[in-house]
Amino acid sequence: MFPQPLTVLIIDDNQEDRFTFKRYLSKQHDQDYQVLEASSGKEGLEILKTVQVDGVLLDFRLSDVDGIEFLKQLQHEFFYSNFAVIMLTGVGNEMVAVEAMKNGAQDYLIKDNLTPESLHKSLYLAVERVKLRRDLEQSEQRFRGTFEQAAVGIYHINLVGEFLRFNQKFSQITGYFSEELQEKTLEEIIFSEDLSTYQKQLKRLLNNQIKTFTLEQRLLGNNNSLVWINLTVSIINKKDSRPDYLMGIVEDIQERKQTEIQLKKANQQLKTIVEQLAKQNQERTLLSRVSQYLQACTNIEEAYKILADLIQPLFPDCSLGIYQLNEQQTTAHLVSYSGDNLNSKEDFRFSDCWALRQGKTHYNDITHHQLFCPHVETDLTTKATLCYPIIAQGKTLGILYVSATDRAKLTPETENLVKTISDYITLSLANLKLREDLKEQSVRDSLTGLFNRRYLYEFLKKEIAKAQRYETEIGIILLDIDHFKQINDNYSHGLGDVVLEEFGEFLRDNIRESDIACRYGGEEFILIFPHASLDNTYQRAEALRRKIKRLHFRYQQHHLNSVTVSVGVANYPQHGLTGEEVVHHADLALYAAKDQGRNRTIVYGEQ
Repeated sequence: MFPQPLTVLIIDDNQEDRFTFKRYLSKQHDQDYQVLEASSGKEGLEILKTVQVDGVLLDFRLSDVDGIEFLKQLQHEFFYSNFAVIMLTGVGNEMVAVEAMKNGAQDYLIKDNLTPESLHKSLYLAVERVKLRRDLEQSEQRFRGTFEQAAVGIYHINLVGEFLRFNQKFSQITGYFSEELQEKTLEEIIFSEDLSTYQKQLKRLLNNQIKTFTLEQRLLGNNNSLVWINLTVSIINKKDSRPDYLMGIVEDIQERKQTEIQLKKANQQLKTIVEQLAKQNQERTLLSRVSQYLQACTNIEEAYKILADLIQPLFPDCSLGIYQLNEQQTTAHLVSYSGDNLNSKEDFRFSDCWALRQGKTHYNDITHHQLFCPHVETDLTTKATLCYPIIAQGKTLGILYVSATDRAKLTPETENLVKTISDYITLSLANLKLREDLKEQSVRDSLTGLFNRRYLYEFLKKEIAKAQRYETEIGIILLDIDHFKQINDNYSHGLGDVVLEEFGEFLRDNIRESDIACRYGGEEFILIFPHASLDNTYQRAEALRRKIKRLHFRYQQHHLNSVTVSVGVANYPQHGLTGEEVVHHADLALYAAKDQGRNRTIVYGEQ
């Protein structure tokens, strides 16, 4: 039975019948009814426009309209989907019953056969069906909203690969219009060289050997363009556990793959230069040493520091310095040097170097004293200098500077060797930069700049190992921006992106150096606090929640005065012995915070 009274409208032009039905309903002790009456279709329609009812008992033959026509009016007004309609008639007629059901009635009853129990049972079942249908419609609407607004491509295909449905993001990634995709199968748009790998994994999935699989492969996009994707495929089963359809999650990794290709090209160019230099006896040995050190470097700054000492043996009896330009390309700073007679300022302006100003090599010796660069500290010991700009992809990174106290040790012909070394440095630095970019892309969320979910679990695994060894605690905070979907719906996705970007920046600025902030997915963020007790984690979570409430966001003409967050807090080892377990419990606490009205912090176990 329903816990609350059911409101039922009886529409019948026979007062005696209305009284009978009302009396039948009043005899139900386990269900309360609030009964409304209407003696005509017109009166009943007016009541339905103003009063929310759960069910309608509708006489087939009304004085002003027959029951079927009234049902059609309800369909036109869109009321029937919110309540159950039971058609009542004095004489049974199968054709009328079928027509009533087709036009929205949940049941068809003959008045003479009615009992209080049969009327109540029919009403209960009809109202239950309508409520279930309404819940299903709402669930489908929520699913479709999530499906269409997902940041990744999603598709459903049947077991022969025909598309059942897909979201707009998937169409964007492939470059096909929806109508074009409907005429294709998935395997038709998988690049032929990648198809066999996909088919092998699919066979294992359909044979229940694996639950899901993930592949990096190429799709044949519109105009035969190749699109790199990260594809995760799962099987969706029916209630009887038989396969129903396949679901694919598609992430566009074209940019990352292009970076990898550039990295491979840079490595190939680097290898070619090494092979050319290897033909020269002394230079071959020295450049091999340079190569070994640079390839062992983990970042560009480390490479800069050792470059001068590595290269200096190629210029015997000379001093050598590596200068790096700032981002604005206004000043140069000495980042590494070798030799006792560099005779150049540690910092100088862009305009103080002829090589930088002209974008090409500048050689000078004592015979043209006035043509030394202004940054050169000329004295009796400086006899010759050479400045060579280091340029990568059209951008000047700095200069390679060589000075000599003997003109014979540094001649204009040295330029060829300097050019070779500079090109070598450029490719090495570009190689390191690409490697750094690729590593950064693999662990960072592109929109917020925070760490991604993959890095989260790697970091958490290491921290839990430390915590086990030293018997310390780890605090976990999971935050969800309240009503974020409404921000996108009511303002724009542009404002939504601004909120996520600035939210990420706020989290970075409000945690310790030993903590990390990650984008967990969508509008969810997670913070990891090593060496933090549960109480300390809760206090910090509350402080962050209050600060967040004071944030303001602006995008074009849109202005958002504040947002709130729901927060779940958990602790290792109190709430789990693995990262996945503690995060899961923080997630449960977060959902408890949302269920209790949002804009609050809940500790797992205290909800």
